Amino acid sequence: MTKAPTLIRACLNVADSTVTIDYSAFQDLCGSFVEHHIYGSESTFGFMLLNTEKNASATTVQIKLPNANPTWRFFFETRYTCNGVDTAKSNVLFLDINPPTVNPIDSVSIDLVTQLPIMSWQKNDSLDTKGFRIYTRSNGINSTLADTTKLTYVVRNQSSITNNQYALAAFDSCDLFSAISGFHSAITLSTSLDTCTKSAALTWSPYVGWTTESQQLYVSRNGSSFTPQGLQPNDVSISYPGISFGDSVCFFIRARNETGIKKSSSSNVSCVKLNQPIIPKTTYLSKISVLNKSSIEIEAFIDNQGVADSVVLYNDPASPKRIGSLKLSIGQHFYDWVDNNVSTDLTSETYFVRTFAPCLGGTSVSLNSSSIHLSIDDEVLNWTHYINWIGSVEAYYIYGFDGSTWNIIDNTRLLTYENIDTTLQCFYIEAIENQNVYGFSRESISNTVCAKRTPQFYVPNTLNPLSKNHTLRVVGSSIDVDNSSMIVFNRWGEQIFTTNDIKTGWSVDATTTFVPMGVYFYDVAIMDLNGNKHRLSGSVRVIR
Repeated sequence: MTKAPTLIRACLNVADSTVTIDYSAFQDLCGSFVEHHIYGSESTFGFMLLNTEKNASATTVQIKLPNANPTWRFFFETRYTCNGVDTAKSNVLFLDINPPTVNPIDSVSIDLVTQLPIMSWQKNDSLDTKGFRIYTRSNGINSTLADTTKLTYVVRNQSSITNNQYALAAFDSCDLFSAISGFHSAITLSTSLDTCTKSAALTWSPYVGWTTESQQLYVSRNGSSFTPQGLQPNDVSISYPGISFGDSVCFFIRARNETGIKKSSSSNVSCVKLNQPIIPKTTYLSKISVLNKSSIEIEAFIDNQGVADSVVLYNDPASPKRIGSLKLSIGQHFYDWVDNNVSTDLTSETYFVRTFAPCLGGTSVSLNSSSIHLSIDDEVLNWTHYINWIGSVEAYYIYGFDGSTWNIIDNTRLLTYENIDTTLQCFYIEAIENQNVYGFSRESISNTVCAKRTPQFYVPNTLNPLSKNHTLRVVGSSIDVDNSSMIVFNRWGEQIFTTNDIKTGWSVDATTTFVPMGVYFYDVAIMDLNGNKHRLSGSVRVIR
């Protein structure tokens, strides 16, 4: 026979006063169904007809109510039963206005294998619980992570080593939400390795959400199974000793609460590895070269793939003096210093470098190497040998300065050279290394020496701006060009030019400047290579 459907739930949308009524499937066994009459009442008094539904297969209906009063109740009157005259009345259903009860979290734990946070909780006491909404809190703001119908949730978009807070709220088929539960945070473990004591320092944040009544440290050494070790309930740090070189040790903390439903939570897994010390394969003093009278440049080549973290440069191996320290970086091979506290004219300087590692001290040391020291006796040059180049010295190149430019005048494998060109004033030596086993070669420059000859000077008396003879400069031997100067005056005694670069001098070249014809006067202060001062004064005529 034809019966009225069973009303299941009535959900109110307060914003537009619309009620959605869900009811059971309806079977018209006699073919006598015409329509459902839907009645409602917002008080304890009589019902009024709100709507009709002619679709026999429908299981839900929406009705616009006069107001959003939460006291509304409803029933269906089905027309007609099998006799085609009588009606069938459904159960009376009130609006669903009660949300589910608060659903507490059992625990938040970090999965041992995936290292992802996992939340778990019990089934809600409310029969009409449809699902659960997961929240996370950051800076006091609650953000929705996801909705689920399960009793567990895996957090896939947040780090397990960050102290994240999680909560949930239950919701029913009318999308009425319970209050948000208390927030829980898993244990967050961090581990640091002390290579000196061969121990690991473990610190962790306690579980937030329930009281830790007991906890254990779990340890895995070199991939073995985790084994527990006892901790006090209030411990938040511990030192784990006895780690050997080559060991890889992993840890996690597990806390328990036995009050009521038994609960436990595991932290993230944190690992350390104590590497076997690897001494640098190569510690090579690749270059020592003079920069000037008080400075020497030093370069070291170091192939470091291990624990050494610094390299120190020393002077004077007999009584080592620390010059400077540099931090070693994996992948970097060349390290440079400048020693600005030397007198390169007086003597050669000897250096070596040593690498250091934490707790191990010095790990490797280079051979000693010395700068080239050049001296001159009359016209004979003598210099010290560059020692301990792996590629040995290819040749010593002799450079001479003629008052204008430096040029190579010869090369030799010997340590002495007799100069026969008295137009050359100063000299230095450049040593070249044969390519070494590391695939490169370096050069080393000595100090500069100058021949102490009787000074000779010449100054032109005529300049032609249209010819090559357009520059007033001092030409001669034994001139210390770095300590000499020139001043030029016009015929009225006005200073029109001054320079400390007497090699370049005063140019009247017509292509770059215009100087009127006439007589000009110069005053040149010259320092010779013997340290004596000379004064040259005279006149020069500019013609065309």
